[in-house]
Amino acid sequence: MEQARALVEDIRTILIVDAQQDDLVAAGQSSADAVLNEADCFTEDKPVIALSRSLALGQRYRSSSVLAAMEAASAVRQCWRDGPPELSEREHELAALIINGLGDREIAQQLGISYEAARSRGKALRRKRGAGNRAQVVAKALQLGLGRLVGG
Repeated sequence: MEQARALVEDIRTILIVDAQQDDLVAAGQSSADAVLNEADCFTEDKPVIALSRSLALGQRYRSSSVLAAMEAASAVRQCWRDGPPELSEREHELAALIINGLGDREIAQQLGISYEAARSRGKALRRKRGAGNRAQVVAKALQLGLGRLVGG
């Protein structure tokens, strides 16, 4: 997009994304003038008309599902600004093992539980912490100083 803008100053960019394959939050945060989720094209609110109007007025546009994804991501970030969620002693143990780089099989062995239980508890911990993956759990824990509290 930046290359196109360098060539044509008043170019308008429209990014059409597929929610099943693309990150709606990243798309919404992009420098595109308009971001439209492909699935929104056929809704009653007629986003193509709204998109066209917005661009004609020199405004940016984000379709409803893109805005919803961005709002949800913002709520997760806000939750962490307010402080860490309350964790049980077992969740602290699990977090410590994740921070120390153990995988689900190693965690299961350490905690004396099944592999499936370790995976399930890891997913529950990620949900509770508003994290999409293990790296985010570690980053958030370290950011809040929990790494030292839970075995770091």
